[in-house]
Amino acid sequence: MAKLFGALLRLWPQWFATLIVSLLSISIGLAIGWTSPYLAQLTGEDPPFRVTDEEGSWIASLLPLGRLLGAIVGSLTLEYIGSKTSVLLTGLPMIVSWICIICAVSPIWLYVSRIFSGISMGMIFSCYPLYIGEISAPSIRGALVCLIINGLPIGTLIGNIMGPNMPMMYFGIISLIITLCYMGIFPFLPHSPYYYVRHNETKR
Repeated sequence: MAKLFGALLRLWPQWFATLIVSLLSISIGLAIGWTSPYLAQLTGEDPPFRVTDEEGSWIASLLPLGRLLGAIVGSLTLEYIGSKTSVLLTGLPMIVSWICIICAVSPIWLYVSRIFSGISMGMIFSCYPLYIGEISAPSIRGALVCLIINGLPIGTLIGNIMGPNMPMMYFGIISLIITLCYMGIFPFLPHSPYYYVRHNETKR
């Protein structure tokens, strides 16, 4: 137990970096869990705006399309701008996604939101394993990766709980705040040692 506690103290920057990335993972989980409560509202009686069953099926299915695009974008950004900057950029599509949810007055807004949240999801799964692998000690690497993965079901669960109890706009605002917290803190985290070696900054 003492050995484990000592390892946690020694490696706390790596745990902290992973927890920050997990904020984005939770935000993406919220986007996944968003559909169940709100599609039922939008296709039911007295919605804020009407969504047909066909439009609802498009809203539900556009996230995987965005995820495909995000995986391609993520692989390209990893090559040219490095893992840390790539992981940071994954937050931008989520910001667009939640703004669309907040401002939504028609199904088109939701289409755009789902595509952008899918892009963020595809990018994070392409980029974060490499970033965590580069900054983490081998002894805790698996735990750090699992921590981020678990952010998705946690966010989905929270979304399913929040959704039936608040308007869609408030759901989007809360989710946007979580994403902005990630975007505000993550830039202050260091690049990986591999990044510094690759850019001939070995003194850092």
